[in-house]
Amino acid sequence: MAAGFDFFLERLKDRVVLSDLISPKVKLVKRGGHYKGLCPFHTEKTPSFVVQNSKGQYHCFGCGEHGSAIDWVMNTQGMGFMDAVESLARASGLEVPHDTEQERGMRLKKASFLDILEKVCLFFTQKLHEKEGKEALSYLHTRGVSPGMISQFRLGFAPSGNALQTYLKAQGIDAQTQLELGVIGHDSEKGHTYDYFRGRLMFPIFNRQGQVVAFGGRALDDQVMPKYLNSPETRIFHKGEMLYGSHFAAKAMKQGQNLLIVEGYMDVIALHQVGLTGAVAPLGTAIGEMQLEEVWRMTPRPILCLDGDLAGQKAAFRALERAMPLMEPDKLLSFLLLESGEDPDSFIKKQGKNQFESRMEKALSVFEYIWQTLKNSHTTTSPEGLALFSKQFKELLKTIGSPDLRTAYFEEFYKKYAENFKSASYKPLGKLLDQNKPKMDARKKVLDILLRCVIERPAVLTLIEGDFLGMATFEEIESLHKAVLDYYFLGSPLEKEPLKHYLKDNGIILKMYTSSDTIGFKGILDSLSGDIEGFSRQWTALYHRWSDFEEIRNFKLGNIRKDDVYVQAIRERIEGLQTELQNQQAHTTNKKEEMK
Repeated sequence: MAAGFDFFLERLKDRVVLSDLISPKVKLVKRGGHYKGLCPFHTEKTPSFVVQNSKGQYHCFGCGEHGSAIDWVMNTQGMGFMDAVESLARASGLEVPHDTEQERGMRLKKASFLDILEKVCLFFTQKLHEKEGKEALSYLHTRGVSPGMISQFRLGFAPSGNALQTYLKAQGIDAQTQLELGVIGHDSEKGHTYDYFRGRLMFPIFNRQGQVVAFGGRALDDQVMPKYLNSPETRIFHKGEMLYGSHFAAKAMKQGQNLLIVEGYMDVIALHQVGLTGAVAPLGTAIGEMQLEEVWRMTPRPILCLDGDLAGQKAAFRALERAMPLMEPDKLLSFLLLESGEDPDSFIKKQGKNQFESRMEKALSVFEYIWQTLKNSHTTTSPEGLALFSKQFKELLKTIGSPDLRTAYFEEFYKKYAENFKSASYKPLGKLLDQNKPKMDARKKVLDILLRCVIERPAVLTLIEGDFLGMATFEEIESLHKAVLDYYFLGSPLEKEPLKHYLKDNGIILKMYTSSDTIGFKGILDSLSGDIEGFSRQWTALYHRWSDFEEIRNFKLGNIRKDDVYVQAIRERIEGLQTELQNQQAHTTNKKEEMK
């Protein structure tokens, strides 16, 4: 195998989450930063088989068997080396490179790329401490960056003009190679090359092995745009797959540190300077799918902490939207929210490391972050604002890839929704009713009818969702009510038969307890064949009737403050309900008389 093929193999191994590959054959249990299980290669009663995603290796301390993802496929599926590589490549969405004559020539060049970039890095670090780099060094001192951090992150300075190009040419490195590495650019109009980075503070970008693969440069003149400039994509630098500081963070995870995703290079350095060495940053763009997978290889729940300004908060929400389809119960995010105008660097300088760590401990879960963000974005005191809040929240939850996680989040949503947005009249019935009563009272019968109507016409849920969500239930129908909500929130077809199949599959027995004509609501079920909007109006009217019953019940039990105005209002509502029921009963009697 040609030496250059190793570049492809490194990308392939980075794509494969080894524990996911092995878990179908071995029951793995997470232990700290690794997974443990019974070795599949020899018989044992005590687990000695260890999988380390961060290293891409498995090892058995009992029989000594060890290897990478490629070895695993070869040993468990009986494949040869290339067949195993092609199998993993297909599953990872990569194409195995063909060994053409042209590619063999390029591989010979690529073998020296890392050496050349190391020379470029040394050139920049040297210039930082010479006369040309005086302004850049002064900027770092102004930002409070210590000499130790300057050395550790190998910060440098790219001088004006074409000094780097001249230096590399003297080292025997031709212009074509420099172009391929992205350290010089080409002006097609003027027909000449130029240093890609000029007059900028330089941040080397390292791969997971700590080797320089690219650079980021900050303009010292704020009038120069862009403020930050990264190397272009090259054969060894893929911006969407890398994180600044990841080689340091991988070590920090072994020391029990938290992994922090922050916005920029200076934030990473500032956090490292105070000992928070688990900080990483995307390379000037919103965090992408491959970068999320990279952090999840190191920790199941990284903390996202972007700047507190509007742009930073928008970037955090975009990261959330990108993460939702990828999330699993062991692949989540937390969110550390800073005040507007603050970033991790400025916060620590003002309030110190301890306060920042305190904020880290209180980082919001994904659910809490969505709730807080959307609630702050909508006027939930109005019906329209509450409807928009609910709609956007559920649309987000529907994008969660993991069915188990999606169901759990929906359950938490309607539980919290009911707790926060139900009025006083929607108190749980369980605390108010005598559970030993052999017969169901009228209020329970109404709830039974409301639920039965929804099962017969599930499409009505799109119109009565808020009321149905806040509908208090009683013990006999509680699991049925929850199952209907689960079905709705999962985005399933709002049709009667699919819903009934879902309920049956989940062990729900459809048992209805009453008939509408026994409690003065004859006709509600007869309207099932009408238009959905008309049906929703009838359902809502009946729901509000139940709310009246519930409020009257609470009033009689002494659960509501009895001021004079309220007492009079309740009495009027009781009289109104009695009159309405009497009229309905009289109408029914007249109809029977006419039929005789």
